[in-house]
Amino acid sequence: NLYNKGIFKAADNFNPKNNLTRSQFALMLNRALKLDVPAKANFSDIEKYDAETVKAINALNGYGIISGTTTTTFSPGKEITRKQAALMIYRLLEKQGYQATGDTANFSDMPKEAEAAKAISALNKLGIISGFEGKFNPENKLTRSQMAKILNNTLTAGEGLKK
Repeated sequence: NLYNKGIFKAADNFNPKNNLTRSQFALMLNRALKLDVPAKANFSDIEKYDAETVKAINALNGYGIISGTTTTTFSPGKEITRKQAALMIYRLLEKQGYQATGDTANFSDMPKEAEAAKAISALNKLGIISGFEGKFNPENKLTRSQMAKILNNTLTAGEGLKK
């Protein structure tokens, strides 16, 4: 489904168990959103990336979906965690008008940060993300297969929110 929508590009292998970097997640998220926000983030570490990736990071930052690891760095080559991905997806849904119900997910390892806990709980309630054996594993790296599931579920949920 994501390949047919142009979010994934043709490659020899999908490598479902490989971890995803922050720049790869931003690129795929922006391909799904097709944002064209004329913004330039103050990230000094994204210039070496291709134009599509730089545009994606700038647009998502300008739209308020992603932030850097510091005020001047995005850390594009760093592997993204499940918590970071949940925050980005949740911020996207909020921009589309979604309001969390206040429900709390029943994961034994919920993060202490209020925004992250709210994001994980909301996305779990919407069926976008799930845990494993009672845990969410927020600091674990997001794999390519997990990203495909989460992004596909987000697109489905987003369409439902627009109705």
